[in-house]
Amino acid sequence: MVHGDLNEYNILVNPSNEEIRIIDWPQWMYLNAKGSRVILLRDLRNITRYFNSNYNLNIDFDELVSRLSPLMPKVEYPPSKVYGKLIKRVTSMIK
Repeated sequence: MVHGDLNEYNILVNPSNEEIRIIDWPQWMYLNAKGSRVILLRDLRNITRYFNSNYNLNIDFDELVSRLSPLMPKVEYPPSKVYGKLIKRVTSMIK
């Protein structure tokens, strides 16, 4: 599953046991859905930027993607008109 809108506001951490919950799933999609890889990369970029800038971390986005790549779909469906602009925008952000 790909969250579709993952950001710092959708991650809850219980301070007593450090249990993590991810909330707000109405825009989720299957990992093999059209455009899911682009959305997943956007989600990962959002979280990486947030934790790096707010918690003085140095999470390497490219390394993270490399480690997760075996879990991602090998074939990306051709982008639909709906995803066209989003794909271009996200692709330019992750380069």
